Amino acid sequence: ALETWISEFEASADGHNGALVAIDPKTSEILVMVGSRDYFRDDIEGRNNNALAFNSPGSTLKPFAYAAAFEQLNWGTETELLDTPISFPDGDGTFTPRNPSGNFQGPISVRKALGNSLNIPAVKTASYVGIPNVVAEYKKFGITGLDGGAYGPSVVVGGVDIKLLDVTYAYTVFAN
Repeated sequence: ALETWISEFEASADGHNGALVAIDPKTSEILVMVGSRDYFRDDIEGRNNNALAFNSPGSTLKPFAYAAAFEQLNWGTETELLDTPISFPDGDGTFTPRNPSGNFQGPISVRKALGNSLNIPAVKTASYVGIPNVVAEYKKFGITGLDGGAYGPSVVVGGVDIKLLDVTYAYTVFAN
């Protein structure tokens, strides 16, 4: 399966290696863990176990930020956010999130923002909840390796490196 999907999209995504983890949510048993497309391919750094390596998770952390908002701010799936331009100070520069489509939806429910994987509402949610609280939520769900970092609002859209094994385990909490 890993070879099939990487082969289909590697040219358009410029990605040549990957990993796959499947966990039984009822028992937490690892059913499948493939760390590389091909261990013997040096051209793709095949000897790396990408299931255990720290990599950017992209949008996979958004649901955990919303879960923190549900718990800490009493939000619900119909809570509305503004999908409008915003910028945040970021070290010596500015972090300006943008949605994959490049446009803005205006007022939008959490349900629709998450369902459409919109970046701006997710980043705003992380800001409302507080970045340390979002990081604490990640840890509560079982995501490790987030110790001692100075994280900003991009932590919800791939601005932190985590293990695929951890994020797969964290999703079993939602399944349960």
